[in-house]
Amino acid sequence: MSARSPYLKLERRIASSEHGGIIERWRYGRELLAARAGRQRLPKGLPGDLVKAAAKIGLTLSEQEIQRRMRLAEAYPTEAHCRHAVTVMGSWRTLVEEGFPPVDVPATDEDFTDLGVQSGPPDAWAEPVLFDIPSMPAEIKTRDGQKVPLADAKVGDAKAYRQTFREKHENYGKTLAVVEVSVDALVAASAGDDEMTIAEAWRIATGDDQLDEVTA
Repeated sequence: MSARSPYLKLERRIASSEHGGIIERWRYGRELLAARAGRQRLPKGLPGDLVKAAAKIGLTLSEQEIQRRMRLAEAYPTEAHCRHAVTVMGSWRTLVEEGFPPVDVPATDEDFTDLGVQSGPPDAWAEPVLFDIPSMPAEIKTRDGQKVPLADAKVGDAKAYRQTFREKHENYGKTLAVVEVSVDALVAASAGDDEMTIAEAWRIATGDDQLDEVTA
């Protein structure tokens, strides 16, 4: 397993966290759910590989802990839910002992999270996004409802994202203005081709070669 594996990056952050690394455990769990891809079990051998990879960098991880992180991610569908659970329960141990109880999150916070826009201060632990467009999320919902990395989405998906943003957040003026500028640049660069990838359109619009880093 590569040293750049998202699992190992998160494992290091969990180990160094002063507050239990609960949000990092949740992100780890989301990675596991993505790897499971709708199946009942993780790919054969993955838990053992994760335990061994952690041991190689001097960290202790058990398959039981891996299952707990998956349960955490399943219990709280968004980071906003997880953060609220942390606020209510106070510690990783309490969350585990209480069986990851459901929490209610104000609709506005949940909406912002689902759109990939932070409604509060930036998350100091957020992973850097290699391919970045101002005020666009790292992952975006396609027109058929799937979530894909921003670089792989189509300009038409960016237009749909903007329309959703307009409808739900008409009062979120400053960020919406930046979204408008970003999508207008994509539309102009694509010359009306909604099937052009966002990465290609952004490269045309700005001459930015971020995609080379994404695909390296």
